Amino acid sequence: MNFDKNKRLPVFVIAAAILLAAVAATPYLQQPADAKHVSRILMTTTVQSEQATSPGHESHQIAMILSPNEGSMYTGIITWSASQPVEVFVLHNYNGNSTAAPARYQLGESEYALSLISTGADGKSTSAGSTQFVGNALALQNIEGDEFAATVSVDGLQRKPTLASVASPMQAPGSALNLSAASVPMDIPMVRAYENGSEIYIVATDASDRDLAAQLTNITGFKVNHAPLMAQTPDSARGQAYVFRNGVEGDGPLAFQVPVVNAKPGDEGYSPLLQVSFVDWNDGANATELKSVSEVMDAEQDGRLTITNTDIIVNHPAVKWQGGSLAIREDRDSINDDSPYMGGQVLEIGTGKMVATFVAHRGWGPDGKTVYYIVTDATPEMPATMMGVPSVAADEGLAATPVAVDLFQFMNGIKGSGPMGFQAGIGGANPDDGERYSPMWRISFIEWKKPGDARLLETTDDIAEMVESGAITVTPAMEGRHVVNCPFFDQQTVMEHRSDRS
Repeated sequence: MNFDKNKRLPVFVIAAAILLAAVAATPYLQQPADAKHVSRILMTTTVQSEQATSPGHESHQIAMILSPNEGSMYTGIITWSASQPVEVFVLHNYNGNSTAAPARYQLGESEYALSLISTGADGKSTSAGSTQFVGNALALQNIEGDEFAATVSVDGLQRKPTLASVASPMQAPGSALNLSAASVPMDIPMVRAYENGSEIYIVATDASDRDLAAQLTNITGFKVNHAPLMAQTPDSARGQAYVFRNGVEGDGPLAFQVPVVNAKPGDEGYSPLLQVSFVDWNDGANATELKSVSEVMDAEQDGRLTITNTDIIVNHPAVKWQGGSLAIREDRDSINDDSPYMGGQVLEIGTGKMVATFVAHRGWGPDGKTVYYIVTDATPEMPATMMGVPSVAADEGLAATPVAVDLFQFMNGIKGSGPMGFQAGIGGANPDDGERYSPMWRISFIEWKKPGDARLLETTDDIAEMVESGAITVTPAMEGRHVVNCPFFDQQTVMEHRSDRS
């Protein structure tokens, strides 16, 4: 993978200009000296508390909002509305060298100094409030141990040191990184269809057409990403979906019979990327329920219906089909931040409630923003089998096309929640990046030349900087043939659909 920083410069310049303008308009934040290592934080999300695990705090409930990241300093304003009184919980890097030890909190193997900010009357906790903060992590806490949910808005900055020259006091070289909420059970609504006369259950995660993405979001109640890059899917990598616009009433997306798709995993011609064709029964025709592509084609040939092909592509990965399903994890009842990445990506498939519970893995977008992703299929067969998803030959046909976007995974360095047991991966686009986003990812492997000197990388800028310094190598995985269907989701979507089994 070639990182030409000159080619990327215009994007960086524009981003820096926007960031500097935002900071100048925000008087309570200091203007950054190096915009390249400063990211704007502007988010609203809903969080659910968990029991604290740090010694001495086990009776408390905590909800992490901004997790520790190597060398990062967060500063800004937080506003919240919670179901129970809470206080703002700020962590600071702590080296343990002070003679008078401050209040401390332990996350994984790292220990932090702790600040608690109470904004209620007489310094008490309050269920709603707003305050400024500066520190290395941000959370809300209920010291009475009452579980709570909170909707929070944060407007601030994340500052990072220059990776090539600064060793973080928080993350020792070669150590482990423990991200909070690294693996989250997430419910995704399923859609029923027919395939060769049998029922097949699929999910809708992405659509190349903006209007259809919005329509599917409205129908399912789950945010479907707009991914225009999928429209460039080559014919050889497309499956087919036939959507009925009249005829027999039913549970289809347009209130008529459910769609018909051409194949299931394991079949020649299966692809999760389905080209949408609309089916209209002709006037005077006797509409009947059709359950296979051959029945649709026969009805067209008989003049009973008309098929209108489109260039719209929808990512509809199969979850359950005749004779098979996605692998259900053996540890489905005990998913946590330490759960292994491999061994299946689904916890439950509920055809009664029409919901599939996936494991959403935490990672980073190109700008360091927290993203989550699920895994539904991959190529070649070996990594697909390890992850517990179908091997789809059609995915490999995307590797050399714009439909496959870069996703970087780590082969050594800091231990963490990534698929190889090291730090979480970095994607080349966020799910709201429009023309740059696709759910199909071309995997590249990052290796540190000196694993003991590894530092946490969070952005594609970080990767480019480490490549330029000679600290890492970036290699297309499996000679560039490793493509994975990993729909990305923002943090708010994941938390809104977090399974109540967690």
